[in-house]
Amino acid sequence: MNEYIAPPSVWEYLELNKVWLNRRRKIALLRFFEVDEKAKRKYIRNFAILVGNEIVTSCIEETMQFMEELFLFEKGNVQNEFLTVVRKDNKITNLKVNKISEENENSYISISAARAMYRMINHTMQGYSMARALDHDYVLTPEILVDYLDELEESA
Repeated sequence: MNEYIAPPSVWEYLELNKVWLNRRRKIALLRFFEVDEKAKRKYIRNFAILVGNEIVTSCIEETMQFMEELFLFEKGNVQNEFLTVVRKDNKITNLKVNKISEENENSYISISAARAMYRMINHTMQGYSMARALDHDYVLTPEILVDYLDELEESA
């Protein structure tokens, strides 16, 4: 996979779509499409996970790992990067999204919510080719994403 940092001008040809995975917990999947007007097609270029106002994943590889951590919820794993299994009395109770900054409150996910989020991510990928994204995976840095999201809020 060829990976490179997306330049700020990337928004000239990329389109952002936000899909709520869990609105109550403020967890969303950001889908980035390349729009080809001539061919009248959209191509997935990246996925990112947004929790509250924090970008948790910024490239396809990280988003897929987040997805697999949701899928493997019940097994739990100390090697999880994005989600921590919270146990009480040696029983799994919830997943905690590892926060990036101290200013955000913790976000906990139940087993059923994790399964629903996993299925939602799968459904959002159906019908789109991943070939372009895998050939040239844009790494949209948190700074680039935050700037773009701020612009969207200002224009709304």
